[in-house]
This record gives sequence, C-alpha cells and structure tokens, in this order.
Amino acid sequence: MPQFDAGYYQNLRPELLPFVPPKVIRSLDIGCGSGTFSASIKKSKACESWGIEVMPEAAAQARQVLDHVLLDSVENALPKLPDGQFDCVFMNDVLEHLMNPEMVLSALKPKLSADATLIASIPNVRHLSVLKKLLFKKTWEYTDSGILDRTHLRFFTQKSAYQMIENCSYRVLECKGINPMPFRKSVPWIILSGGLLADTRYLQFVYKFQPR
Repeated sequence: MPQFDAGYYQNLRPELLPFVPPKVIRSLDIGCGSGTFSASIKKSKACESWGIEVMPEAAAQARQVLDHVLLDSVENALPKLPDGQFDCVFMNDVLEHLMNPEMVLSALKPKLSADATLIASIPNVRHLSVLKKLLFKKTWEYTDSGILDRTHLRFFTQKSAYQMIENCSYRVLECKGINPMPFRKSVPWIILSGGLLADTRYLQFVYKFQPR
C-alpha cells in the first residue's frame, strides 16, 4: 500500500465542480481521500455525502466532514452499500488504480437511483509529455505521481476510457479535457498533426455519464 501523503488526499479538485449536477441528494465519492472534494459538494448542495477510502489516515479525516465513510477497497465496500440510494457518484482519478474497473462500474448499478449521474476523471496516457518520452527517448518510466504513477494498474486514452464506460452499459453525456498544457507548448504538435494530437494537450479527461 502506498505511503500516506496528506496533500495528495486533500485535493479540492475545483476543475471538476462544473460537472456536478445542480441538485444532489445523496452522493458517493469512491476514493474520497480526506473528504475535501465531497465536503465542498455537501456544503454547496446540502446533500448527504458518503465515501469509500482504502487509506486509514485519509478515511479518518473524511469521517470528520462526511456523513458515512467506509474504510475498504471499492470492491469490498460496494456490497455493503444500500441499493438504489445514490444520485451522484464521483470517481476522481480512481478507475486507473483498479484491476477490473469494468467490474466496479457494473457493480455500481444496483446502488444508483433511477436518475443517477456519475462523474469520472481519468488520466490521459496520450498526454504529450508521455508521447515525447516514448517516441524520442524510447522510455516508459513510472513515477511517484502523475499519469505514469507506479500504483496505476490500467492506462487509458480518451477513446478507450469512453469505450469502456459505454461497454458497461452507460451513456456518456459529456467528455471534456481538463488541466491542459500551455497552448504555446502544444499548438505546434497539434497543427503539424492536422488536429490528430489535439487530445494530447490534456492531462485528464472527465466523463459525465448515466446508466442506460
């Protein structure tokens, strides 16, 4: 298990707030960390907030600000959750850490309300920083954080993540790149590729989706 890093687990993630539905009744934050993100949603939406977190230190902090926090892996925690309860589910940079994210997405369905919305942020392995090292330096070096975080078990492009979500019988409502590289650093590559490398500018893609 990775070492606890308080700063990492307290990330507010303001870039994800525009994707949150106007009305939330009961939310579930998978990999909630210290609860900072969901606490902000709880405050602004006056909703009931649940979380799942595998790191004991982070879960202890999340319990101070959220209504219910399960200390467990998402695979073990899902069967313990009530059915038909959650109208908004957050997965902020979580699916890439799972051995079988498809199984988790499918297992979530009984826990959702009829009109539930799910929001997932997923790192983009086609990011220009990764491609440049792969193509010109011939390296694929794991790091302590970021896209090639050594704790990542799966890697996704914008297209492959979209297909995974759709294959699990969800309908993608919105897909948008976030945390872009400075335009001056990425625009030459995008122009030279005829737009083919437009997706490489974004560190992550956010997917907003609902069950079919």
